[in-house]
Amino acid sequence: LSYSVAGATSLFTTINDMSKWVMHLYSTEKVDQELVKMLTQKGKLNNGKELSYANGIVVNEYKGWRQFSHGGSDAGYRTYISVLPDKKMGFLVFSNLGDFDAGGKAYALAELFVKNTTVKADDAIKPAIRDSAAGILKDAAVWQKYWGDYIGEDGLPFYFEVRYKQLRYKIYDETSFLIRGTNDTFSIPAAPEIKFIFTEKGKDKLVDVITPDQVYHLKKYSKGIQLQDKDLQEFTGTYYSKELDCSYGIVLKNHQVLLTNAKYPDVKLNVLGGDHFTNDNWWINHLMMVRDNNKKITGFQVNSGRIMHLQFDKIK
Repeated sequence: LSYSVAGATSLFTTINDMSKWVMHLYSTEKVDQELVKMLTQKGKLNNGKELSYANGIVVNEYKGWRQFSHGGSDAGYRTYISVLPDKKMGFLVFSNLGDFDAGGKAYALAELFVKNTTVKADDAIKPAIRDSAAGILKDAAVWQKYWGDYIGEDGLPFYFEVRYKQLRYKIYDETSFLIRGTNDTFSIPAAPEIKFIFTEKGKDKLVDVITPDQVYHLKKYSKGIQLQDKDLQEFTGTYYSKELDCSYGIVLKNHQVLLTNAKYPDVKLNVLGGDHFTNDNWWINHLMMVRDNNKKITGFQVNSGRIMHLQFDKIK
């Protein structure tokens, strides 16, 4: 592999940070153990449900062993670390290739060294192969109706298609095939705990994405929705966030709605239907309009990656 100077600096900084983390993990010093305890304290939702994500570290199990893990990415760099503290074993993978699956490679290494403690000796049958052949569907044509673009209320954008007799997905820059399980439930090859359930409700095509921590509800939409100026006009106005103390505007110009701000250039808003809008500004690339009981727009929420339910109220 070759690295640019900036890339090498970023890579070695990451290695240094991870090395420090591992040193803290196995240190007998009280201050180090208190730091580890703080970083691995799992978060809780308002409803009391405990998450696997702690204060910067994912805390869960791998093959019955306690695991601390996390991935990282920026530009063309991909990294992943998995540490099994009770085995005093860890796997670190670094890459300067944008489409490299660092997490998958880390667990491919772990598979060679870690025995599954959750399986009884009598049940230790060779695990099911989850390669591309496992994704082949005998009735691929049946799933054609789910082909298209989907979005959730939290802005999670998915695209599903039937190709090579597989049901495939794309989210952001990640794409892969799905493996069909029981009751027409699908899962990701490298993460069988993440489930996809496809259903129909009237004319609507719906997908529930079930993860260990959360359920995402997706709905299919049609691209290229064309609204008349009189319909677009209701979205225009000034929107203010008390939390950020800043405003964005939505204006109608040349039969298009634009998102405006004093700091950034105007950007086109793409209408997805169901009061969803997307744009090319990554920090605010998904807006969902908020309406009152009379269907009048009172503001919008920003759901964009790690930004969730950031409220902007319509002030004029």
